[in-house]
Amino acid sequence: MIWALVGARAGWSAALGPLLIFASGAIALSVVDVVRFRLPDRILFPTLFATAAAIVVVTVAGAPTSHLMPALVAGVSYFLLLLIPNLISPAGLAFGDVKLALLLGLVVGWMRASIAEALVLVIYAMMIGMLLGIFSGLAVGVGRRIIGPQFLADPDEEPGPDGQPVLTPLLRTAFPFGPALAASALAVALLSGDLINGSGLL
Repeated sequence: MIWALVGARAGWSAALGPLLIFASGAIALSVVDVVRFRLPDRILFPTLFATAAAIVVVTVAGAPTSHLMPALVAGVSYFLLLLIPNLISPAGLAFGDVKLALLLGLVVGWMRASIAEALVLVIYAMMIGMLLGIFSGLAVGVGRRIIGPQFLADPDEEPGPDGQPVLTPLLRTAFPFGPALAASALAVALLSGDLINGSGLL
């Protein structure tokens, strides 16, 4: 379904290949994050390198070179924006999410030929991702109270005295944040023209 959405939105434009590679990696990362509460480097970095390589290839084949610098700046900027809260509270935002932001910013920023517009898209992606994350966390917290503390529990978390996962306060519920960030970045990339109201790759 996600591939179909990407194909329908991107059509046969230069963005199709890199977006399909990114979407495939994002799906794999999201599944692992939900199951293992981890964003493994063995999936994240190959996705990052493959997406970047695809961007270079389509650029050489005729895509505008003016989109490369916004992609680079957006990737680094998103990384730094999430690195700050990670340094303040590593328990609140894992470093895997910070590394993921480098990939997300690269894709989102590549949609625009302007660095300023690319950074605006990064802000959109981050804000939407945060909102999705909040709702996801609340949903997981409510699910653990209805279904049981084992619902989407962190498999590496120390169990309680009864051998079951510890039920934490609702607002401190640990949950996989990567899927929310990835979904928001893909949505912003696909809707970049509508959000900026100007021409871009899509």
